[in-house]
Amino acid sequence: MRNASKVMYKIGRVFSFVLLALFAVLFVVYSILLVVHIIQGVDAAVIGADIGTMIWALIWTGLVIVLIILATRAIKNMEEDAKANGPHIVMIVFGAITGDIFYLLGGIFGLIANGQDNGSQE
Repeated sequence: MRNASKVMYKIGRVFSFVLLALFAVLFVVYSILLVVHIIQGVDAAVIGADIGTMIWALIWTGLVIVLIILATRAIKNMEEDAKANGPHIVMIVFGAITGDIFYLLGGIFGLIANGQDNGSQE
């Protein structure tokens, strides 16, 4: 289970890097559109939509960066053979919030692996 958890975290990180690039590009594109729309004197609703999309992309970019950091810490925790459940629980929560099935499954597999390790030591 420990290897399955690592694999899930690593697959999740790959998707997170892809999302990071997409959200950063989305932010840049809508920044350019905002400037163009302001120069052209487009309706305020369109400008508001541009700003809203920029804020949305910025929030998701930050969230993806946090996910990458947390996944890296969870992988490092498993490689150091630490039996802490905290990183896995955090990954389950963030996986559920963001809808990332790989982080969710990685956290579940990590908790199961820790439970199996604790059960075999007693």
